[in-house]
Amino acid sequence: MGETAIPYFLNPMFDINEKLLLEVLNSPNAFDKELNFKRGNRLEVFLFNHSTSGDNLYFNFRYTGKLWTAIDGDVFDLMSRFDKVIQGEIKVTE
Repeated sequence: MGETAIPYFLNPMFDINEKLLLEVLNSPNAFDKELNFKRGNRLEVFLFNHSTSGDNLYFNFRYTGKLWTAIDGDVFDLMSRFDKVIQGEIKVTE
């Protein structure tokens, strides 16, 4: 059972946000502390919109050993093949 939903990647802002996230991820100061990523590591970024319109966006990336690249997200693949190592939340102060 479930609810019909338009795929998040059809959102008009998806491509723009994905490109911006890739630029940030591949910049020297993307993270606030040194992290040692390994080839094949995955990162999912979830942008939550507090509205009831369901405009939440999921972005998935894979580390090649040198750069982050965008990949198609598959929640079932993530759940069955990967362990959650670190989870965090970015809080915006007003």
